[in-house]
Amino acid sequence: QQSTELAERVALLESQCGGAASTLETNESTRPNLRANVQRQSARVSFVQRKEELIRNTSTQNEESIRNTSTRSIQKVELINNQLKNFVGVNGNEAEEALADRILLIENQLEFYDQEKSILVDEKNYSLPESTFSLLITHHPLSMPFGFSIFTVALSITCLSLTLVSSISNGTKANPLGIPAGVDGTVRAAQFIGAIVGVLMEDEIPQGLQLIANGAGYTLLLNGKTPVHKRVIISSIFRLVVGYLFLSSLVINIAQNSDVIQIFYDVLALEFVENIDDTAYALGKRGFFGRAILMAANQKQDLEISGERGMTGVTESASERRLSFSGLIASNNRVNHLVRFVYFLNATIVLVGLGIIANNQDHGEYRCKRVTVLFDEEIWEKAYVRVPDGNFEKRLLIYSYFNGIYQEEDSYDGYPRYVEQNKNDGTPFGPSVRGAEIIYCRAIRSWVFTHPDILTTPPEEEENECSWLWKSSPTADCDLLSTTNDNWEAWIGEVKQLADISITCMECSRRSDCNYHGICENSECNCDETHFGDSCE
Repeated sequence: QQSTELAERVALLESQCGGAASTLETNESTRPNLRANVQRQSARVSFVQRKEELIRNTSTQNEESIRNTSTRSIQKVELINNQLKNFVGVNGNEAEEALADRILLIENQLEFYDQEKSILVDEKNYSLPESTFSLLITHHPLSMPFGFSIFTVALSITCLSLTLVSSISNGTKANPLGIPAGVDGTVRAAQFIGAIVGVLMEDEIPQGLQLIANGAGYTLLLNGKTPVHKRVIISSIFRLVVGYLFLSSLVINIAQNSDVIQIFYDVLALEFVENIDDTAYALGKRGFFGRAILMAANQKQDLEISGERGMTGVTESASERRLSFSGLIASNNRVNHLVRFVYFLNATIVLVGLGIIANNQDHGEYRCKRVTVLFDEEIWEKAYVRVPDGNFEKRLLIYSYFNGIYQEEDSYDGYPRYVEQNKNDGTPFGPSVRGAEIIYCRAIRSWVFTHPDILTTPPEEEENECSWLWKSSPTADCDLLSTTNDNWEAWIGEVKQLADISITCMECSRRSDCNYHGICENSECNCDETHFGDSCE
């Protein structure tokens, strides 16, 4: 048994020695690789040790910095808390309301940011406006929707043209646009406000400019397939024609009106005429004009805006390209700058034009400055007249004595003041003579004839409004000539109704005003040798 066990152990040792020998041979062959691996592991261990040392150093520094920063932050927070506590303690609910207002402001800014983000979407499709002008882009020229669009566009242009022609026809040679002689401050404010409202309500010009900007800067494809660049430009030109006819009629009608309510009525009426295309499109969308128009109006049509045409002028950023591709004109390129300039130029021209008209009215460019006045044969037997010594006496007053020429010299209470002239040569009286006057009396809203040396009551008693001797019917018109057919009243110790008065302009505008016996130069008649007088009689 022992020998058998010994033999087994010997066999086991031999097998182990053989495995050790083979392992030794393997180790001898792989010794260089093992040496290299050991070197790499040693280098890695060294790197890890240096990294850990650096982290420890950095952590120590960061901990110290964080500790200092934290200390300062805690001090600031405590200071703010103390201030807030003091503020709250003093103001109570006001502090809470202020904090609530600030929170609401922040929320509004966040909401605006979200809205702005929704605008700056990376979309290349621009939905066409719901207008019959869009049918000029989307349909064939021989189709029913195209003809329907042409009809509505022609109707808008015709209505606005008739309005413009009718407004211009109210003028004369001296005043081609028929501008009133003047208006008061309330009417003038309404004119400028009405012009601003009209410019803001007018949308054909902005829409046309926007489409032209897109067509000038990019390639336009209808639903991503059909090029429609020329159609877009043509429809935009029609839009601009309608828009500028609207603005022209707006300015003239506003300038011709001297009533506040009528000004805003005109603005709304012109806006209604301009929007015929939108109204017709809305009715067509409901099926009022047949199936063909119904299908055309309800079919979604998009313009794909892509590919620059070389006219943008600058390289756009990503957000600017998104704005351009979505059909907006807020991107920073040359064409969009020009479009915005044209739009604001239109508003500027309208307001400047009204400003020029207002300035001309203030300087009397639209009214007659030299008139002839003829009073009826009315007599006041006991008029209070100032004599040369300064006292007042009762004397006979014959109103026809004051017939003659009255010249505008200056203004009185915002209205022109007409002063009596010398009856011999039509020139002003000397310093020793004071002529009669025709002025506007705001107290009774009438034009009145008055004289500084004639009273209607004794000097110790209160006079009537503006010391009037004659007065027109109530009016707000700055043109004295407009009252010539009114019912005037005369004071003859008592009020006399229906007194006759004739007021005519002494300025000429054509040769016929000089009875063809002279030439009209600088609004005055230059008579020939055989005729004389203000009108070459």
